[in-house]
Amino acid sequence: MHKRGVSQVDWVISLAIFLLYIAWFFIFIRPLAVQNENPNLLDNLREKIHENAYWTVLKYPIIISSNFSMQKEPIIVNTTFANQSNYFMVNKSFFFVGNKLFFLGNVQTGTSIVNIINSNETYETYNEITDLIANNNSASADGMSVELENSIVKRAFFDGQKIFSSSLSMNGYNLDNSNATFYRNSIGALYPITTQKANITNIILAYNPRIYTLFRGNASILQTFEIDKYDNYYFDSSDNGAINAGGCYEKHSDFLEFFTGSSVMLFAMSSPADISFCSGNYSVSLDISSEINGNLLQKIIFYSGDPADFEKYKTPYLARVGIPESITALSLFNLQLLNVTNYGNLKSRWNIGEFRVSVASITNGTNIIEFGGIPYERATVYAEETRDFLLDKYGELEDVRISIQSWT
Repeated sequence: MHKRGVSQVDWVISLAIFLLYIAWFFIFIRPLAVQNENPNLLDNLREKIHENAYWTVLKYPIIISSNFSMQKEPIIVNTTFANQSNYFMVNKSFFFVGNKLFFLGNVQTGTSIVNIINSNETYETYNEITDLIANNNSASADGMSVELENSIVKRAFFDGQKIFSSSLSMNGYNLDNSNATFYRNSIGALYPITTQKANITNIILAYNPRIYTLFRGNASILQTFEIDKYDNYYFDSSDNGAINAGGCYEKHSDFLEFFTGSSVMLFAMSSPADISFCSGNYSVSLDISSEINGNLLQKIIFYSGDPADFEKYKTPYLARVGIPESITALSLFNLQLLNVTNYGNLKSRWNIGEFRVSVASITNGTNIIEFGGIPYERATVYAEETRDFLLDKYGELEDVRISIQSWT
């Protein structure tokens, strides 16, 4: 009897130990196994946030090198940019014509940099208050006024009339400019003409007594001008001098300057053309014959000063687009899109389980945005909190704290 009772006690003790072991296994061992799988939950969530909430803003440097210092100089840069509404310059108005970017800048001796911002968002147009006055038929800036007919320059005035008349022909025929248009922003008046062979745009810019003409396409262009009777001409150091009455002059060149005393008118082109002119009693007849193969930019510039300063107007600077700075961080707009997306749909699309994301400002501690589910009472929650940045479309960064949670 005594031995039999002892064996029953031993059996009860053994059963109790076994049950305690089983309980210990499920209470302690099983959660440890889940925690070993935990990194995948956060890794997956972090990856989905990066794919859907981050974005990139590009900051392109416009690098300008010059031997001169000039205020409100027209800066013209060859670019590969497209869709002007996706670009922004701080406190600057600008526009594109073809592959060229136009804006006004202060040029310094040496090298200076101006940035242009690009993203997939739309930017507001910055409007400068300038001296430019323009409509369909005329434009004026800095003492110069220009009269146009169907976007062709006909007359120009700068301290008196300087262009009496002009005409333009293409491939031996009179130019069809019946579809000429006009538009402007605060710094530029643009007069484009579209044809099958070439596009021609006359441009008048604020603060500058100049006429820019951009030819794009493939065609032979002949421009004829009747201009004021200047006393002197200058092609280069070996071909210059007084203009003799009845005399004719010609040269294959990208530059020609006329002047009388301190009154100067110069023609500068991005590639050489056949230039010829003859002097009459009261005017000079000028022909410029150009072959357009891609792009040709022509400048007609008026100024009062030393004619020997023509280099300052002919080639005032060199400008190019540098390698962009690529800035990637959180987008508030993308976070807001995630916030208004149905939670169930978002989990399904991301192919992940329960989660929550919150973003708060480090500067003032305010909560910026929070979306996702709410952990239930007995959930095993895995969390991560890191410092990050919120990036706006102007390239400005704000310090934030991003917290992510996932649970089972």
